[in-house]
Amino acid sequence: MLTMKKIINKKYISLYILSTALFFMLTPLFGGVVPATCHWDCHWYSYIANHGYGKYSHLYQTMIGMGDWCFFPLYILMIKGFSYLSTLSVQASGLIINNIILFFIPYFLIKYNEIRKCNLDNAVIIFLSFFSIFCLWDRIQYTECVYGILLLISLYNFYKRNMSALMASIFLLSFCRPTGFVVGLILSFFLMKEAGFKNIIAKKYDFMSYALVALVGFSAIGLYSLYLYHLMGDGLAFSHAQIAWERKFRIPVVVAWNYLKHLHGMHLFVSFLIDIVIIWYAYKRKYCVEATILLFTFLISSSTSLMSIHRYIWGCPLTIIVVADFLKQQKFRHSLVYGACVVSFVSSSIIWFMGLKYLF
Repeated sequence: MLTMKKIINKKYISLYILSTALFFMLTPLFGGVVPATCHWDCHWYSYIANHGYGKYSHLYQTMIGMGDWCFFPLYILMIKGFSYLSTLSVQASGLIINNIILFFIPYFLIKYNEIRKCNLDNAVIIFLSFFSIFCLWDRIQYTECVYGILLLISLYNFYKRNMSALMASIFLLSFCRPTGFVVGLILSFFLMKEAGFKNIIAKKYDFMSYALVALVGFSAIGLYSLYLYHLMGDGLAFSHAQIAWERKFRIPVVVAWNYLKHLHGMHLFVSFLIDIVIIWYAYKRKYCVEATILLFTFLISSSTSLMSIHRYIWGCPLTIIVVADFLKQQKFRHSLVYGACVVSFVSSSIIWFMGLKYLF
């Protein structure tokens, strides 16, 4: 069994320091650390952390009709608490929190690789985690990093059958994003499936413990709904607020076709196709649990809009597992893989710092 000392070695630490230094060394060219990294959703998180959730939708020119209720509270509470203790701004606090958590993402991926018996190259996993486009959203003031590590902890406890720890991580995951509840449903289903549905119903204790995995996620969303009902009278405001972002339920293919017809949305359509290939390959390689989580994340997002579709899949640590498996099967030279990773890391960082909308 790999210990923390064996995983977090000098090479691991050196790659983290080098990638983090390179990331922040680029920011002065774009106005400084916070101005370069804080765009779009970061401003929403910062506003909520500073002023709290509003009772009404916004009337600003760029936010007319938009409410802040669709941003779930876990990450906001974290940056607000860190800001209070450190006296730093909430933007700087979010940046520090995410870059600290990012340090442990490859560790949990490697532990997951070990318990899942994927036999993937740990060096490739570390490099993809620190030095590629996949880590962009983990470094900036977004929820990807917190959600990602909670997802990995949930899956680790799922395979270890640590039910209490699994329920706790699913609760936090659902308090971070509503898709955490979906992850709980998926893991609950696979727990029952692997135990055998007929056998599990006969064993009432096991059935209840597996069902609770899904219910704790629902309870986290329920708590947030109760807060919203107390605040402004609509417990489902986090869902209703999506309309202002023009997110209306449609068949994903129809949504994708609408983006294909407009050239300005071509990059999102390309991301849509790449996401499908990633999910298909995951199923092909028998990563059934991982692929199902990616599939439902993809369907929920693409059924309303392709906005941020790349971030929801590429920013998920499970995609690193799938990509690492693909690279292993293709037997690419490590130097070629590492070079491509660095190019994607630097180019995506610059695109983000410039405030271009291709990666938000």
